[in-house]
Amino acid sequence: MSDRQDRPLVKYGFDPKTGEGVALFESMSSPDYWIVLTYPDQVSPDLYEYGSLAEAELEYTAVLAYWANAQR
Repeated sequence: MSDRQDRPLVKYGFDPKTGEGVALFESMSSPDYWIVLTYPDQVSPDLYEYGSLAEAELEYTAVLAYWANAQR
């Protein structure tokens, strides 16, 4: 197994109005899984695993779209 600790964060988004954040990154334990982590606060993040980058990007984009629509 190769050392995967040098893998960078793929994407990160932040809503300054609410303090919420979202991150999209490759799983450190499995190269076949992508993780979308949302954290409405610092205590209880929600973690979602996806079998492909495309699925994870859809969720990431949906979170950003939700924030954009909520601010109108």
